[in-house]
Amino acid sequence: CNDNAFCRRHRARVDEPPEAKGVVYSASPSTLLVSAEGARITVESSEHKVPLELRVLGLADGSSVRLRLREVSPMHPRFEPPHVLLNSGLSPAPMHLASKDEHKAKITLGVEGEQGVGEVVIEFSPLRVRFYA
Repeated sequence: CNDNAFCRRHRARVDEPPEAKGVVYSASPSTLLVSAEGARITVESSEHKVPLELRVLGLADGSSVRLRLREVSPMHPRFEPPHVLLNSGLSPAPMHLASKDEHKAKITLGVEGEQGVGEVVIEFSPLRVRFYA
């Protein structure tokens, strides 16, 4: 981990709470994009000013989401498994922005009126992602 800058920045002192390290991750509300394919938002830490992208993908069962957090412009391409969750038979679910203010955004997952509609709440600062099924 010491040879990789990404690992050093984001995994060091993992046993300490972020507040003890003085590191707070926050998302920029103006960068939130929600489409039928998912949601994405830019995230930065108070310690490292390297922008990260958080992607949220809802799955068709209405009770599962996939979160991906990665650098926006990495120095080197990172390995990403190409077929994660595809063997489970779950397809992407539509996502819709239900509400947004300066503190958080609520995104619905699935089709209203159908069983399994979930909700993802992204709190901007400090960054928190909550899922309600």
